[in-house]
Amino acid sequence: MILQNLGKMALLCVCFCAFLFADASIRVDKMALYPGDAVTFTLSAEGSDVTFPSISSVDEFPILGTSSANSIQMINGATTRNISRSYTFSPTHDVTIPAFSVTIAGKAYSTEPQKISVLTPKASKSGEPFVLELKADKKSAYVGEPIKLSMVFKQQVGAKADKVEVSELSLKDFWVKKEETLHQNVEGEYVTKQYDYVLFPKKTGDIEIPAIFSRVGTAVKTDMGGGGLDSFFNDSLFAPMQIKWKQVFSNALHVNVKPLPSNTYLYGDFSIEASVDKTSTEPNKPINLILHIKGKGNIDDIAQFNPSINDVAIYADAPKVDASLNKEDYEGEFSEHIALVSDKDFTIPSFDLSYFDAKTHTVVTQKTKEIPIHIIGAVIKSAPTLEKNKSSEPTAEPATSDEPKKPFLFKPYMNALYAALGILFILALGVWFAQTKKARPISQTQALASAIDKAKSDKALFDLLLPYAKKDALIAEILAKLEANLYGGAQNIIDKKELKRFVEERAIG
Repeated sequence: MILQNLGKMALLCVCFCAFLFADASIRVDKMALYPGDAVTFTLSAEGSDVTFPSISSVDEFPILGTSSANSIQMINGATTRNISRSYTFSPTHDVTIPAFSVTIAGKAYSTEPQKISVLTPKASKSGEPFVLELKADKKSAYVGEPIKLSMVFKQQVGAKADKVEVSELSLKDFWVKKEETLHQNVEGEYVTKQYDYVLFPKKTGDIEIPAIFSRVGTAVKTDMGGGGLDSFFNDSLFAPMQIKWKQVFSNALHVNVKPLPSNTYLYGDFSIEASVDKTSTEPNKPINLILHIKGKGNIDDIAQFNPSINDVAIYADAPKVDASLNKEDYEGEFSEHIALVSDKDFTIPSFDLSYFDAKTHTVVTQKTKEIPIHIIGAVIKSAPTLEKNKSSEPTAEPATSDEPKKPFLFKPYMNALYAALGILFILALGVWFAQTKKARPISQTQALASAIDKAKSDKALFDLLLPYAKKDALIAEILAKLEANLYGGAQNIIDKKELKRFVEERAIG
């Protein structure tokens, strides 16, 4: 009994000590830094059964790396366990690391918020060993108007650089397109590397293109220390190398962005045309429409066309854009493939494309022509015909006679003839009904299932299913797979037996 009480007291002491020494804290390796630098904060907990929060970002900046550490300390005979977890991120503006909750032995402990300051960098200048510059071809532009931006890194002849890393351009107020070609040149005492971009402003106002940075690394030998018999091997000749980094900052730029006229989002010079593979086809066979746009400007921003035509099933592929930056402009081509299916004649409407013309600074609207489509053998309902008004037809005047009218009587042989004709009519009707019942036509669902069996290629199956794209989600999914096979190089396998069974069960047709 005494031993049990002593055990309980010891357990209580341990728990009391655990709560007594339990604590959570935060430590930051730097409170101020330049853009591009990384900062590491460490959450530490003293105690047992520690749960750290899940941290994926600080403000808008993602966590770039984490690490953990454990240690045990003896203080005045008491044992404490310290567990820490470190997080690294790279802010580009002032940010506050918020308070985090750390759970120790079931109890929550909160850390203190930490403010991190991001300093305004000093731009490099001509005459220094390394210079980074930003150059833009214009200081004022419309929303969507392309701006050519060059980022030039200059290295003085004779300046040592074992490794150079130039930061990528990332701007939230611009859509950014980078040219893949790197241009190298010599300007006076500098060897230059030029990276070219096209920027498309997204909003109006005075927008800053902030300074960017590059990291210049120089290999240096570390001091191994030591002496005595090992002094020979401690010579700098055998010392390991490490990279010492220096940051070089560029200048910042400002662009005044003006709004486009209302209901306009394209800037440049464009042309649009619509073409079809044929203007007539059989019922429920697809007509393939191609919309093609060429031009200079923010062609990547052209939205997908989604036409709507009564009694026509429409299946549109995602648009494709092929554009590049040349010496003068950003230009390219936009194409969209649309399949149209119907069982009656229809007309493909005109398509409009409006843009703010780069030369005239006026809104220009380009239109395609309407395209009539004829469906061969389509059922056309004829207009109802009016019956002649019998009352308006001239009638012969009844003959007048003083003689009394005699009642009309069938002759006996005529009655027998009519009876025979009636019997023959009934027999013929019975034979026709029996044959019709035996040769009853198959349903549309059965016809579709049979056609699925006979489809010998993905293209044939695609054309067959296209009229039913909007009738069932599974049909739409199979069409997407077939489209990927036909136009995207995919190798999706379609189980025709399973598809046929599905069509018959759902009575699709």
